[in-house]
Amino acid sequence: MRSYPISRALSLPFQRPLLLLLSLFFVGILYAMDSQATLYEIENPKWVLSMGTFILLSPVFNGLFILLVHGEKIGEPLTLSQALTRLLPRYGHLVAGEIMVNLGVFIGFLLLFIPGAYLGLRWIFYKQAIVIDGASGTAGMRTSFAMTQDWHDLVFLLRFLAILYAPTFLVVGATVALPLGSIGNWIARGVSVLTFAWVNTLLTDLYIPHEKEAVMSGE
Repeated sequence: MRSYPISRALSLPFQRPLLLLLSLFFVGILYAMDSQATLYEIENPKWVLSMGTFILLSPVFNGLFILLVHGEKIGEPLTLSQALTRLLPRYGHLVAGEIMVNLGVFIGFLLLFIPGAYLGLRWIFYKQAIVIDGASGTAGMRTSFAMTQDWHDLVFLLRFLAILYAPTFLVVGATVALPLGSIGNWIARGVSVLTFAWVNTLLTDLYIPHEKEAVMSGE
C-alpha cells in the first residue's frame, strides 16, 4: 500500500469521462441538499431530509463509481447499466454499512475528534469490500479494519487523503475569506467533483491488491 503512486488515482477519472459525470451528478445533488440544510445542521428540521437523501443516494453513486474503477483496473470495463445491475443486490448492505460507519464516526467525534477520525480511517474500505467482494455491512467493516491495522498504512492513508482533500479546503477557505460570489461556488463544486473522483479511485485501487490476495489464499 505504501508504495502506491498517487498519479494513478489522479489520472483515471480523466481517462474514463463517465467517472467524472457520475461525480458531477452526485456533487450537484449534495449541493442542492446543502442549500436546504447541511448534513451537520441538526437543529434545522430539514436536516432529516438532507441526511436521509445522503444515506440513500451515497451508496448508489459510490457503489457505481467503485464498480467502474474496479472494472477498468482488472481489464473488464463495465457500462453504467452493467454496473447498476451488479450494484442492486448489494445496495441494502451498503446502506446498512453507511448507517453503521457514520454513526460510529459521529459518536467518536462527539467523544473527542481523534476517535472519530481514527474509526473513519479504519473503516475506510468498507464500501469496496461490500461492492467488490459482496460482503455484508459488518463484514465489510471488519475487512477494512483488518486492512488498516498497520499504523504505517494509516499514516500513508492520512497523508494521501490530506493531499486529495487539500484543494477543496483551500477553495472553501478562499470563498469564505474573499468576495468570490457565485464564481467561488462553482469553483468549489468543480473541486468537489475531482475530490470525490480521486478519493474513490484511490481507495478502490488500493483495495484491488487485497482482493487478489484474498482470492489466492482461498478466502
